[in-house]
Amino acid sequence: MARSLEGASLATLRRLAAKAPTDPALLNELGGQLRRAGDAAAAVTCLERAARFAPRSAETRYNLGLALAACGRSADAEAAYRLATQLKPELLPAWLNLGNLLAATRPRDAEAAYRQALSRRP
Repeated sequence: MARSLEGASLATLRRLAAKAPTDPALLNELGGQLRRAGDAAAAVTCLERAARFAPRSAETRYNLGLALAACGRSADAEAAYRLATQLKPELLPAWLNLGNLLAATRPRDAEAAYRQALSRRP
């Protein structure tokens, strides 16, 4: 279902989510759209719901990390990125964003995340 949702408007996604409030792919897409629209707090709420319905979705955990980081919740964002990389080690954006998150305060940990990304490059 996620592919058919790409490019859907925020209003359309909200209507669909009201009709299918437990669809993790829909909630993941809506959460991503909310974050990109600047509503990171609503994105976190939506993505946390998506994660409850799809706890092994690396993409949902990655998107949750992005939203948490946008809310200034660095420790929670780090945990989300780390879980995303555990679930799907080849998810390069999760490694890169983990490195970016850690770069200012924990440069050695950031370097380790960047090395992981480089080692998994196609």
